[in-house]
Parts: sequence; structure tokens; C-alpha cells
Amino acid sequence: RRTLKLGEQSAMPSLGEFLAADVLAALQREGWSRAERDGRWSIEARLQALDGATSVPVSLMLLAHRSASGERFYSLVAHDQTERELREAQQRHHQDELAHTARLVTLGELASGIAHEMNQPLAAVVNYASASQRYLQALDSNPQAVERVAQGLERI
Repeated sequence: RRTLKLGEQSAMPSLGEFLAADVLAALQREGWSRAERDGRWSIEARLQALDGATSVPVSLMLLAHRSASGERFYSLVAHDQTERELREAQQRHHQDELAHTARLVTLGELASGIAHEMNQPLAAVVNYASASQRYLQALDSNPQAVERVAQGLERI
């Protein structure tokens, strides 16, 4: 009554007033016969509150019973699945965040690898340029310095 927003004095509405047409059709098509044969039948559905504004995810179960006198009767039980639906949504959100984090980690590793590959030849260029500058400064005292500068510039 609370889920369907029914007052204490209100009469219970028919199934068609709070179940979707496809769920009601499945109940008619297979529910009654399966419950008769197996003792129970179940389906995931949504209960539509009579105000039309809200719907609640439920697991519907149709149970077949037999009285001591042999008379058959049925119980339709709706188990509220709102918490499960919320947990599943949170789990999907966490999985999306985890996938995003994994992509960022991969991107960081790629950037680190590229930086390393770029730094190796740049470090060699800086070393050859520094050595060539030192040789140029020692040009007066070292006659082979010109050859060393030329060799350094060639390697750069």
C-alpha cells in the first residue's frame, strides 16, 4: 500500500493498474501455468504507483498453493529491488571511474616513455655541445681542439 501510495481504506486496484502491459501479458501467457506446474514463477518488473509519478523496481513471484481440502490459490509477492538497483548503479559508476583511472595510468606511462626516449638523444646533444664549447675555449693552448670541435658538431 505504501509503495503504490494507497490509503488504508482504499480498495486494492487490479493488476493492470500498477503493472506494465508486457508484464501482465507474461503473467497471463506463462505465469499461471508455470506456477501451477512448478509451484512458482518469477519476473523482474516495475510497479507503477497509482499517482503515475513513481515506479519501483520489483521482483515479482507468483506462488501456487494448495489448501488441505485441495483447493488451489495463488500469492503474488513483490520484493522491492530499489536497493539492488541503486547498488548496481553505484557499481557501474565505480567501474567507469576505475576504467577512467586505468586509461589515465596508461596515458601517464606512455608520456613517461616518450619523455625518456626524447631525453636520451637530447642529453647526448647537450654533452657534445658542452664539450665543443670547452674545446673552443682551449683553442689557444690545444691545437687539436679544432678537430674535437668539428667531431662534436658532426655527432650533434
